[in-house]
Amino acid sequence: MIALLIKASLVITVLLIFYKVFLEKESFFATNRTYLLACLLLTFTLPFITLPQIINEQGLVSSLIENHIYKSENSIASTETIATSELPKTKNTDKITERNTIASDAAAIENTKEKSSSEVIITPSISSPQPQKGKGMFYWLLMIYYFGLGIFTLNFVFQIGNVLLKIAKSNDRIEDLNNTIINSASMTEPCSFFKYIFINPESYDYDTYEQILAHEKIHVQKRHTYDLLLSEIAVILLWFNPVVWFFRKEVEKNIEYQTDDILLKGETVEKENYQMNLLKVATYSMPLTITTNYNQSLIKQRIMKISAKKSNPHSLWKYAFTAPLIFSLLLLINKPMSAFTENADTNLETLDSDLENTNVASPLNETSESTEDENEKNESTKTAVKPDVAAFLAYYKSLSESDKAKLLTELKGTSQAESNKTGAPVSEANNSFAQSETVNTAEDSSPKQASSTFEKNSEISLFENMSEDEKQAIFDI
Repeated sequence: MIALLIKASLVITVLLIFYKVFLEKESFFATNRTYLLACLLLTFTLPFITLPQIINEQGLVSSLIENHIYKSENSIASTETIATSELPKTKNTDKITERNTIASDAAAIENTKEKSSSEVIITPSISSPQPQKGKGMFYWLLMIYYFGLGIFTLNFVFQIGNVLLKIAKSNDRIEDLNNTIINSASMTEPCSFFKYIFINPESYDYDTYEQILAHEKIHVQKRHTYDLLLSEIAVILLWFNPVVWFFRKEVEKNIEYQTDDILLKGETVEKENYQMNLLKVATYSMPLTITTNYNQSLIKQRIMKISAKKSNPHSLWKYAFTAPLIFSLLLLINKPMSAFTENADTNLETLDSDLENTNVASPLNETSESTEDENEKNESTKTAVKPDVAAFLAYYKSLSESDKAKLLTELKGTSQAESNKTGAPVSEANNSFAQSETVNTAEDSSPKQASSTFEKNSEISLFENMSEDEKQAIFDI
């Protein structure tokens, strides 16, 4: 959204500068009107038009926007995502945790490593960071833009409603061919809106009244209301850009120049008399921007334009340079079509890289990560011991020799009981382990008796909840 607004602002700025420098002084008012209307159209269409690759630095504006705006916006978004995301507590947590042993558990594990060549890896618990509250700068800029957009839209609707209300409440109407004259004493200045001409006949003499009607009928005939409405919409959409306000003023001035020029070409109106009548009609109030008016700020410029020398027809060659100007704008603001596919691939690679570097799980590669984890688990010769296993080993170390013997007997009974339930034979490692440790047992007890002795112990419950691989890892150690 921000990129489109920046591009549209750049287009209308360049086109207005070209108009002010080369075209405004010319008396080709109809051609100037076409140019100004085309500028409004190009302002909101050029940002969406792309060309094939022609030059090396094509799309310089788009590149600057991506580097200075989108990069900052994505950086803020990624920071908020990392801060608000909970780190997974399963496979992804094992990847991102530091593989360092806790001091108290490390001693217990090192004492038991003499019976096994496998490496024991402890995964410490990690607390997720606190979420960061607040929005980024570009979010608030957009909110300000939307606020202004709403205000100016309401003003536009209010002006249209005001004119429609005057039309509905008018009683004195005169239908005259393609226009409707509304005589109203409440009108402070004459104006026109589409086919309706508003005037207060009591404020002017007969000659001035007729000249005003002739002037406004030309506005109706040329449909100048469309020019004003389009320029007003441009102001609403780009209200933050002061250039668009100047542009609307140029549209308003040009349609008045064109109307004055057409009126003075007739034989019924004298130039000097018409200029004097303009001074009589000038108003110092703030008229509606969607209607033609006699604003005092324009009267002086209109009088000067009437007295100015007409342009030479050979000066029309200046308008030919609008074509290379538009072509240059296209090359400047938009990247070539081939760049969109490359940008899409680059964005996907950047996203994956950022997710991997920041250790945030991505649903796109969740399946591939789980497959890699299984392969690493199958191919690895090292045994990864979870915190539960480490806690069990630490508990085992703290026991006396007699309690260790009882506990080992209990473990043997638990493992054998589960094997009998499933119908699977007890592993050789379990049998050899049991045979080597049963010798140290002062009094042989059955699995059931041992279970009653330790059934309230949480560490025994940990062992029972372990998988077969984890139990095997303990027996190996």
